[in-house]
Amino acid sequence: MTAYPCTLFEGTYHVGVGALFNSLHQNGFRGTLLVGYRGALPPWATPVTTTDDVTEYDVPGGGRIRFILLETTSHLANYKPIFMRQLFERFLGPGDSLLYFDPDITVKCRWSFFEEWVENGLAMVEDCTFPHMPGDHPLRYSWMKVAEAAGLTQKRSPNRYYNSGFVGLPWRFRDVASVWELLLHTAQSFGYDNSKLATTDRTMIWQATDQDLLNIVAMTTDVPLTTLGPDGMDFVPGGYVMSHAVNSPKPWGRSYLKVALQGRPPGIPDKSFWANSQHPIRLYPAAYVRQRTLAMMIAIALGRVYRRP
Repeated sequence: MTAYPCTLFEGTYHVGVGALFNSLHQNGFRGTLLVGYRGALPPWATPVTTTDDVTEYDVPGGGRIRFILLETTSHLANYKPIFMRQLFERFLGPGDSLLYFDPDITVKCRWSFFEEWVENGLAMVEDCTFPHMPGDHPLRYSWMKVAEAAGLTQKRSPNRYYNSGFVGLPWRFRDVASVWELLLHTAQSFGYDNSKLATTDRTMIWQATDQDLLNIVAMTTDVPLTTLGPDGMDFVPGGYVMSHAVNSPKPWGRSYLKVALQGRPPGIPDKSFWANSQHPIRLYPAAYVRQRTLAMMIAIALGRVYRRP
């Protein structure tokens, strides 16, 4: 029985993939990270072996990354359930489990914790913006119209709203990915555009796109939920499991002094990204990492005396 981490990326998010792998490696992972990608392979992934749409990179120090070329016009955030379903069908077997991480996440705790966690059921983390969403929230009534159009019925009334940056599924509950995918297709007749992220306000039926659909999944399946609070992604102090860099620009593209002067100092996810940028995959020259780390530390100090009102 094997637990496989997976992620999706395109463009500069390849450095996030590298930092994700490094953080997994630092915490005991020596298996295969499954990565769906669109565009070019990361420049740091060399040498590689390629067969059809699959390219493999053996990471120095242990572990492997399997890159799977994607042909889709969907926004990659909306491709998550399709990718997970395909991975179960192509690469996993009975007893295996799959854990999806966004490529702007780094892991902070032992890998074996994730292996243990996912065996309990559908693993998720509460969101940062509105983790509490009552079971009778008006949006849930709108979402159930989508679910009913997909032939689904409500099985429970969660009071929490979950972030889609991390989703874990054991083999026995793999059909959850298919339910999520079914909702993705059904939602298009309700104004859901899977080629982009929604930009509407939270009073609209869709705001967080794939994330809203994941929360409908939680309402319409009866598999056990196993969840962490917002601390599970460092959305609040005291986290010890993951750091999720949800803000833009991402740590690798952020001008730290500029955003600090705007009253937005760096946070734990920034520190975690740069701490995982060198080993075993070297994403940048060491001198560049020192320069960026220094800028980040100055911005943190500036943030102690100046914050956005």
